[in-house]
Amino acid sequence: MILFTSRPLLPPWDEGTKNMLSEIVKTNENLRYFGGGKNSIGVYRGNKIGFLNKIRLLGFLLTGNTMDFSKIVFCYYPTFLNTIIPYFILKIKRFEGEIIQFLPSFPNKMFLLSKKYIVISEYTKKMILSKNKNAKIYLINPFVK
Repeated sequence: MILFTSRPLLPPWDEGTKNMLSEIVKTNENLRYFGGGKNSIGVYRGNKIGFLNKIRLLGFLLTGNTMDFSKIVFCYYPTFLNTIIPYFILKIKRFEGEIIQFLPSFPNKMFLLSKKYIVISEYTKKMILSKNKNAKIYLINPFVK
């Protein structure tokens, strides 16, 4: 499995989603991710995604061996371009594995192309199901009620 994040999983540890993804990467030896640090297969420069880092990500999707992975997880806020372009590239490359979107919050505009989603709130789960009744959704319970 490979994980694409919106920023490197490197200090400073000042954001809840980044902290959670960092722990997931640390505790899963079979997981590779595009970022920086242990198990990284690509390197972002700086602490934000920015235009050049998006080009690096797309370059990996185009030239990297994505067929080595059975699952690809996109962990960032889905906009039109950052959803359509990676899916189009994977379709051209005939990627046959699973594509999963991790959504820490419900996006204002829905660009949902996956069949599987990982969410951290009941609200986001309900909103996705209202748009796609066949979606498979995995809820990570934040232990707050």
